[in-house]
Amino acid sequence: LLLVRPAAPAPPPAGGLAGSRGHGSEGAILPGEAVIARRLAASLTAAVDAALVDLGVPPALCEDGGRGQAAPALAARLGCDPTALFRLLRAGAATGVVRVVSAPGGDSADDEAASVRFGPTSLTVALAAGPAAAVAAVYARHLGAAYSRLADAARRGTDAYSLAHGGVPFWTRVEEVGDGATFSSAMAAAEGLISPALLASARPWGGTREIVDVGGAHGTLLARLLDLAGPDARGTLFDTPAVVEAARAAWRAAGRGSLQAAALASGRVAFQGGDFFKASTLPVLRPGALAVARFILHDWCDADAAAILAGLRSRVVVEDEKVGGRQRGTAAGGSAAAAPPPPSLCLIELVLPPGAAPPPHPALALSDVNMLAAVRGGRERTASEWAALLARGGWNLTSIRPVGTVFLLEAATAEVGG
Repeated sequence: LLLVRPAAPAPPPAGGLAGSRGHGSEGAILPGEAVIARRLAASLTAAVDAALVDLGVPPALCEDGGRGQAAPALAARLGCDPTALFRLLRAGAATGVVRVVSAPGGDSADDEAASVRFGPTSLTVALAAGPAAAVAAVYARHLGAAYSRLADAARRGTDAYSLAHGGVPFWTRVEEVGDGATFSSAMAAAEGLISPALLASARPWGGTREIVDVGGAHGTLLARLLDLAGPDARGTLFDTPAVVEAARAAWRAAGRGSLQAAALASGRVAFQGGDFFKASTLPVLRPGALAVARFILHDWCDADAAAILAGLRSRVVVEDEKVGGRQRGTAAGGSAAAAPPPPSLCLIELVLPPGAAPPPHPALALSDVNMLAAVRGGRERTASEWAALLARGGWNLTSIRPVGTVFLLEAATAEVGG
């Protein structure tokens, strides 16, 4: 959420506010009160975006070809108050999420609401459908209320979300209100955190025999990784049965020339539904396989995250089965071929610096607070915490690579990595 549309101004210098004065984005010295006001305005900007998405404004504005619509007509269509909607649209125009197409003016607020026509911007188009719209919808329906209870969460040592929603945890309520598919779509916004070039150079993907995307949502990451791994690699998308079926439909609907269409046409991808807390439903990890989990473990407390890791470890097959009466890895003439490496694990997560050291980007620390708000026990972790968690689940951390604003944490089974 915090990395999709950065709206907050730059933080004050490392020394904090000097007296009651701070720095503005243009380098001028501003009173401390003005700095705080800007920070609050940034959070209100996100709230306006979320409200417009929840009301259905972005797709409605995009449907008329950008000619523009007045608030009363739009309000009648969307079932809301025209004056209140006009005020939201006016704020959205001020922050660039919509634009004013024509503004004849009027003698009263009601006249203005009836005469001003609003149209879409590039942000409107992004919020009309797809990952950005899903992120805003999750904020509007779930996280906004949780953020308002952060102080209570700190007092009680629990998550803010359940306090804001009558004791119902995030995952339970998301399913109860039918937002599972919306959340999966929101997770696709994480694609923007790693450019294709950075991902390609992050590690040697070639030679990987199979990529298992654990909790892979719609499988956009899996499609990219299969392309990087080469034509001989196969992939398995693993998620809940409902999400997997939605992903299967999305892959089938992908346009000709897409990475998804190419993988389907060559029979290189499988879809498997299950529950990563039930190890028997997880895919088997054979030699040469790489299990990838992107932004999965930060959602869970240490005990639950370790259980997921242990489940994956239990599915590891260290030696290939025999094929056609000979051990796989031996050529037909008897000459030994290079044996595939043991299965390995790659986590795509955030890594916090130790202690109170300032993170390289404020979003790292803010994402940890987002976990505090949203999910009980969820958290971002330091390198040493990741190493301890992996060891608890039967894996040894072998490397950490920064890739843009995220990190690739590679791990081997304890027998291999130790």
